Amino acid sequence: MKRPAKNRFERLKADLAANGKLRCRLITGSMAPLMPVGEIIEVAPLRGDIAPFDILVFMTDERLTCHYVVHANRLKDHDPVIVTRGLASGHEDIPIRRSAVLGRVVSHRVPLAAKLAAVSKGILRRIRSF
Repeated sequence: MKRPAKNRFERLKADLAANGKLRCRLITGSMAPLMPVGEIIEVAPLRGDIAPFDILVFMTDERLTCHYVVHANRLKDHDPVIVTRGLASGHEDIPIRRSAVLGRVVSHRVPLAAKLAAVSKGILRRIRSF
């Protein structure tokens, strides 16, 4: 028997596919200051490749999460493993599969300054690991 959260996720995914867009209200500050608590976001079906800094809504621990893509790695079976992170977070999330993604946020974009900061942190982390 499927869990209720999984059924809800599948219904949301079907609604999104049928209607083309879905509006959601954020209940956490993990993407602040770009998307503060209470912000309404617009989500579209995930089409095409997933790129760094795309903002995705996906299912984790029986709840929806909205974070940006750090990187996506293709495996032999061609199902990418996606690593995400919240703007306000100090760490990357547990990797997810494309099947866990509800859609791509189309109402907001990660600003250039945040992209540059994320890239520089990654470079510094690699230098420190030598």
